[in-house]
Amino acid sequence: MHRRDKLWFYLEQYVHNVPAPRLYAVYHDAKQLFLVMQRAPGVRLSSIWPSLTESDKDDIVAKLRKAVDTLRQAKTPWPDDFYGSLDGGGVHHYLFYLPDFKARFYEISRPRILQGHRPTLTHGDIQPKNIVVAERGRNSWGERSFDITLVDWEAAGWYSDFWEYFSAFSTPAFLDWTDDWRWRIHESLQIWPAEMGIMRMMDKDWL
Repeated sequence: MHRRDKLWFYLEQYVHNVPAPRLYAVYHDAKQLFLVMQRAPGVRLSSIWPSLTESDKDDIVAKLRKAVDTLRQAKTPWPDDFYGSLDGGGVHHYLFYLPDFKARFYEISRPRILQGHRPTLTHGDIQPKNIVVAERGRNSWGERSFDITLVDWEAAGWYSDFWEYFSAFSTPAFLDWTDDWRWRIHESLQIWPAEMGIMRMMDKDWL
């Protein structure tokens, strides 16, 4: 079984209530792997975010917070201290592709500054282009309500509980402070300012 189909089997089996595309079938043909999946209804949030009203954004941010909370409550099928990808292997993130001596340095120093964190199921790339939204109707006050679907789970895995915030803060969507997404995401994710500072230093050091 390949990493990609293991990933979707995990989501289906353990966190089926997370808003992700459903997996219908997996098959091989001519040594290629094919996944038959649900086509998430709606449009990417990045294409409509600037045109949304404040109440629209309130609804979407609340749905995103619920999705993230569901991820944080997920139980791992591996030991409680497991860190890794959804296929049970290593994490797939460039920060872990370090030269040997630098990796050793962080291995020794990291526990002294990033303590008291637990492994948490993490999407790993929450940004508007990876959130598909579909309008589902209006409430009694005439405000629109939306369904959301998180797509692009390639970076997902079991990371420290601050990782979702770090990864979301490191996306291109955060480069422009004139867009309120950078502020709004704080309503959906737990904020880890000290951990963010350390991780940003490591990220810059990697480059």
